[in-house]
Amino acid sequence: MNALPWIDGRASTWRNALTGGVLALMLGGLAYVLMRSWPLLFPPPLFTATATPGCDLHAGPCAAAFDATRFIRLAIEPRAVVPSEPLRLLVDTAGFTATSVDVEFRGVDMNMGLIRHELLDTGGGSFTGDAVLPVCIRRRMSWQAIVIAHGTDGVHQAIFNFEVNRQ
Repeated sequence: MNALPWIDGRASTWRNALTGGVLALMLGGLAYVLMRSWPLLFPPPLFTATATPGCDLHAGPCAAAFDATRFIRLAIEPRAVVPSEPLRLLVDTAGFTATSVDVEFRGVDMNMGLIRHELLDTGGGSFTGDAVLPVCIRRRMSWQAIVIAHGTDGVHQAIFNFEVNRQ
């Protein structure tokens, strides 16, 4: 028979507390990993549209429609886009709630690196921001402006093609 029964009681209490603590720590870690990986496991829906054929950003704003009620409209000022000159980007969204908007520029025939600009929310589905296109060695360069609108129902991506002539 054990001469010190109170020691066995304390050891049992400590063992139970330690087991509970380890279990809580493991469950907390699992919850954290699941929370951080949720967007990778279940990405939001992606909706893609291209600008109306024949639309010219040098002539005025262009729109890309996802359906009859949802669209993104892009305007660039000044309309005569020149490399290394500041541009003002104006984006309007309709038919969905956009929480943030980025515009990514890609060279069509030449990789010009990642050129991405986050726009500021001006309210009512409108966003604005500044950008600068890099100079290309070619006299004429084809570009894509990809407007990425993150919304409550998914990501809306609109693609606008335009050309820039170096002077």
